[in-house]
Amino acid sequence: MSDQCFWLDMGNSRCKWQWQGRDYVGAETELLDFVTDITVDQWLVSSVRPFALSQLERLPWIKPSVKQGFGGFYLQYEPERLGLDRWLAMLAVRPKLALGQTAIVVDMGTATTFDLFTYERHLGGLITVGFNTMKKALFNDTAQLRQAQFDGQLQLAHSTDQAIGRGYYWPIQLLLSQWLQQYPGAMLICTGGDAGALMPLLPQAKWQDDLVLQGLRYWYESGEVDA
Repeated sequence: MSDQCFWLDMGNSRCKWQWQGRDYVGAETELLDFVTDITVDQWLVSSVRPFALSQLERLPWIKPSVKQGFGGFYLQYEPERLGLDRWLAMLAVRPKLALGQTAIVVDMGTATTFDLFTYERHLGGLITVGFNTMKKALFNDTAQLRQAQFDGQLQLAHSTDQAIGRGYYWPIQLLLSQWLQQYPGAMLICTGGDAGALMPLLPQAKWQDDLVLQGLRYWYESGEVDA
């Protein structure tokens, strides 16, 4: 039964998992401590990288593969060129869409990804560097920038720290506003560790922290897993 399944979303910088209806976030070491003494029917994982800990790698994980036409959902990408986490996030949103409605999913983690799709078809996407990844790249060659954060404002900045934060979020807000005008009635879903700062700038946006895990559950319970 799915109630006894262990659900894992392993990203580049953190792990998120669900067990018996509760949500957890941590590093791989914390994940290993958690799973040591539990009894699990099925181990389900969406992973963008290999496990660093061999003890986790040896568990009998079931991992989906991106599939063209899964459940009637067709891709612009070749399946092997689309990230599993992006595909699962779209699968999670599909059942919420009205006929002909467009969805936009923004996942702001190590990278920031954008995907546009309808219930029937993926229209395409974009990828840019994540906010913290961008800051780390700047910090490698630039002094005294380690306090840079987004302050929630989009006016011209009056300090370097403000300029970095606003300079990252401003074009994202403009891009999404343009897409919302282009696709009236579109559903905008934000997820990922850096998305919280974006929410006040886009009143239409909805927050879904566990979107990939929702998609993993949808995939597993769809009845098409072995198709």
